[in-house]
Amino acid sequence: MSRTLGKVANQLLGVRYFIHCSTTGYSFSPLFNSDGEAWRVYNDDDAKALARAVPATSKVVSVAAVTLAYGKKFSGADDVMRGPVLGLVTEDRLLSPISENDDGYSLLFVDDVLHISQTMPGGYDGEYDAPICTGGRKPSESARLVDLGEYLDRPLSLCPHCVAKVTANE
Repeated sequence: MSRTLGKVANQLLGVRYFIHCSTTGYSFSPLFNSDGEAWRVYNDDDAKALARAVPATSKVVSVAAVTLAYGKKFSGADDVMRGPVLGLVTEDRLLSPISENDDGYSLLFVDDVLHISQTMPGGYDGEYDAPICTGGRKPSESARLVDLGEYLDRPLSLCPHCVAKVTANE
């Protein structure tokens, strides 16, 4: 299995690192303060050690730029395999997958409340975005998708039920 380094960055969080499996397209969600620490934990034990090394305690969600390196280190712009793309993170977890098979999370205003949403199959156009706190039910017609870029480096005031869903302990 091929493993690469990933990083997330924003002004609120700084830079954090994670391990990505290029073979499966899966990103391990724990975020480390240094790339060396992420590799040390991963190499010394196993993938489950990553989650044990960084307990999931943060309940503050923010938008960050997510980037993958071609290898085990970022050393320049030519080393970037994918990114940056925008995704949701906490101080200790990558919340938005960066897999090509998964759209990840979006932000959706429904009745003046900002929700975390996912694309759901169904509806007349084949899919719709629904808040994750509603179990996939289609929101009202007034729902408006929000560009993640609008909230990069800005605090989010999110639906507490959505935050609880994405920050539940693993």
